[in-house]
Amino acid sequence: MYIEYMERGTIIKYYVNLHRFLKREKFIERELKIKEIPNKIISLIGPRRAGKTFYMLNLMRKRFKRSIYFDFE
Repeated sequence: MYIEYMERGTIIKYYVNLHRFLKREKFIERELKIKEIPNKIISLIGPRRAGKTFYMLNLMRKRFKRSIYFDFE
């Protein structure tokens, strides 16, 4: 079993870059609406290249200022 560990500085650098990206990127509004349930995780599933990542990043930018995004790719 292989486990890769990341240093704290690497994680902080990743999130600083992500938030800079969110501030400068322009997002296209989608018709998709997600019912939000307080204190629950939002997870999107769907076909490749359908806009799931950008939709989630747009949600983070607008509503969830204190959120964490994990890219498992």
